[in-house]
Amino acid sequence: MSVKSFVFLALLAGVAVVAAACSDREKTSDDDEPLDGPFDSPYTGAELADRIQRAIDAEGAYTISARQENFVLPQWGGADSGTVAVGREDGRVTAAANLFRTGDGDYSLWLRDGQTFFKRSTCDALARVPGGGGEVLSPFVFLGNDRIRGATGLKAATGRTTLILVLDGLGETEISFRPGTFLPNQLSSRTATNNGKPLVWTFEKWGEQPKSSLSSEAFSKAYDRGPGGNPC
Repeated sequence: MSVKSFVFLALLAGVAVVAAACSDREKTSDDDEPLDGPFDSPYTGAELADRIQRAIDAEGAYTISARQENFVLPQWGGADSGTVAVGREDGRVTAAANLFRTGDGDYSLWLRDGQTFFKRSTCDALARVPGGGGEVLSPFVFLGNDRIRGATGLKAATGRTTLILVLDGLGETEISFRPGTFLPNQLSSRTATNNGKPLVWTFEKWGEQPKSSLSSEAFSKAYDRGPGGNPC
């Protein structure tokens, strides 16, 4: 091999090494992390719950894409699949949801100032759950309430990025998370609906606050009534 050929090949090898190093630096810390195992957790169940709760509270907002059938919500009744965005405004939890009420129809719901307002897709009028109904969307709320940290049956799943726990309103539950951030990817339960069908919630849109196109005046004029019956 000539000296020129040797030098050329050496230069090519050097370029390849530099390119590989740059490529590695461009990766985020989550690129190589498993979404749900295999993973050997160095944490106890209580430690995982604490880290997951802190991660959620730090983000301050998220959206749940819910897959479920007849999951009973307080003062509402059964709810099928849909989305629920949860956040905070002026220190209070807010939420905006689109859920199909089991056996009824599509509804939009809003949690504002500790009260739940709703509108059926076929209606123009906005209503308030009698008495305020602040608990309607509470099963979807994990912000600022220590709900995960204070759960029972906390256990780190063997070989998986998953926390096993028992949650109020959901029963036996599993939460998969990213080991780099401890933010949940998915929550699942086979006991929440009491119908033998699994409930699966996927977390997304971290940090994005709930939105509403309705004015404050529209909420102030809402009248009290429950869902169902005469929808409008």
